[in-house]
Amino acid sequence: MSFFFHYYFCAPASFVGDCYQFSTSAFNHRDATQACSTNDGRMVDVKDRQQQQFLANSIAATTGVSNWLAMKTAPFPVFYSDGSPVTAALQWGEDEPSSPLDLCVLLDSSDNYKAKKAFCTEQHNYVCQDAQKPCEPNVCQNGGNCSSCFGGSTTFCDCLEGFGGKLCEINIDECASGPCQNGGSCLDDINSYHCICPTGYQGDNCESDTDWCSQVQCPFGFVCQDFTLYFQCVYPSPVPRGLPYQCSSTSCPDGMNCTPEGAAAFSCKPE
Repeated sequence: MSFFFHYYFCAPASFVGDCYQFSTSAFNHRDATQACSTNDGRMVDVKDRQQQQFLANSIAATTGVSNWLAMKTAPFPVFYSDGSPVTAALQWGEDEPSSPLDLCVLLDSSDNYKAKKAFCTEQHNYVCQDAQKPCEPNVCQNGGNCSSCFGGSTTFCDCLEGFGGKLCEINIDECASGPCQNGGSCLDDINSYHCICPTGYQGDNCESDTDWCSQVQCPFGFVCQDFTLYFQCVYPSPVPRGLPYQCSSTSCPDGMNCTPEGAAAFSCKPE
């Protein structure tokens, strides 16, 4: 009699150059090992606590159940899938590997995903692992680097700064956070933005008032007064006799209109 297994996995994840697939179905250790091999991968070997914590976090965020690892006793000590003994300082449950039993190792969901021995015939979910390889062809857009695993069934794109999306197809909108202040208009660029400031404001984010009086020169004898959005040039008292100030094309900077303000004063305001 022949048996056909269907293998289902959660969305893959990557960690330190390797891909990981987390099963949604439970098998005994032998069939789980075969399932990973059929998918062009191998059952995961946990080599350090950082990798163990990554797996624990990933499992907790998906299925939340115990998962087989590749390690097993043969008969003692505990061995990795390549036959080498487990010497890494992993986090184990109270029953650390010490007895010559034909047991396999899992991450125990009831004990914060610490390593635990169990009979290899038990049914548990499992984690498959495969090394990332360059894609042929590179399907990533906008200069992104493509890597694949599990026979090309899974791809990851490492995007250049300023791009996102599964294939780096999205130009991230740096204006989305509203960086321009005081009514400034934002122009998005690749991994950058530019603020067009309204009259009276300046700075990368239009965060500073324009110091008009440091940038303009009033006529001789006049004093500059800054009002943030505009400025005035005022002749101090006593006001000399004569006609009111006559605005000219040179009275104000470009983009501002000149308005007489009495006998000896004028203002420059945005058009």
